[in-house]
Amino acid sequence: TGQFPYKHQLKQDNCNAVTFAYGAFKHLEACKNGLIKNVSDDEILSRIKHLKNVFEIACLSSSLSSFSDPSWQIAREYDSRVISDIECGAKSWTTLSNGLETDAIYCAKETVELR
Repeated sequence: TGQFPYKHQLKQDNCNAVTFAYGAFKHLEACKNGLIKNVSDDEILSRIKHLKNVFEIACLSSSLSSFSDPSWQIAREYDSRVISDIECGAKSWTTLSNGLETDAIYCAKETVELR
């Protein structure tokens, strides 16, 4: 479970897109790591397709202002920094930490706060 302050208050009917995605990806990670047993690659691919469809539905019924929340701005900045590090060879997909890349999240927060 994530270490966010409201994690004990989350239920199926009150999670936002970000907490839904976090839970879905954490579940997929557990399947691939073997923490959840006997999940075939076909089932994992089907789960990924389902998530893609869920997010498409969310995109179809949202507006650009839905993506201006500070937490989403930090997440996009973090993503940009990690991808940039991978593209320039400073990091690779296989050497990323299991958790957040501490340098990238620190810089992402600082960048968004300065805007």
